[in-house]
Amino acid sequence: MCSPPCTTFRPTCLRKTWSPCSRRRCVWDVTANAACWKSCTSNLSRTLQRGRIMNGRERVAGLLRGEPVDSLPLMPITMLFAAHHAGVPYGRYAADHRVLVDAQLRTAEDFDFDYVSCISDPAREAADCGAVVHYPDDQPPAIDESQALLADKSKLSSLKVPDPLGGGRMFDRVQAAAAFRERVGGEKLIEGWIEGPMAEAADLRGINTVMLDFYDDPPFVRDLFEFVLEMELQ
Repeated sequence: MCSPPCTTFRPTCLRKTWSPCSRRRCVWDVTANAACWKSCTSNLSRTLQRGRIMNGRERVAGLLRGEPVDSLPLMPITMLFAAHHAGVPYGRYAADHRVLVDAQLRTAEDFDFDYVSCISDPAREAADCGAVVHYPDDQPPAIDESQALLADKSKLSSLKVPDPLGGGRMFDRVQAAAAFRERVGGEKLIEGWIEGPMAEAADLRGINTVMLDFYDDPPFVRDLFEFVLEMELQ
């Protein structure tokens, strides 16, 4: 299925033809009604009027700005699929940004995706904070909730915000983003990844425990969220 130049732009004066330069893109061109075409394309960019196929970065950025695009962006989360498509164990994919970047680029190229992603697992920040994390050979790293870092919530007051450039797992993700920018920064959207306040709070405290904290100790939850926000905004 192909999309029109944008989600709301569907002039009747266009016909759809397949573009030989892409497996999933299509080209929209004028058929007969020149007056309708002129009216409908008043807000189209010159690039689209010439019929040039947009690259992934242009497509995603244009859609986010509310501009017409040549098709809807294709941005699936691949993670395990990307590692397996590249023929590498997921443990290596999650541990080494160079492996992750190579696998993402190969998958994006082979399937014509519009973006690449730094996402691998939810345990990077927690690991740098000192949480117990298990690293299977071919599955995502997993936080050991039975040994939650903040099982004793009094430890929050002494917990230090880790340096994202300090050489830990957060830094490995920063290096992935930098490598993506160097290799495809002008061609594809680069997706970084950090955990949201609730997700990271659950990683540090334990999902069931933090849910009870909402009722038993709301001030602690606020303090925990403030810690997480400070860490993620770095």
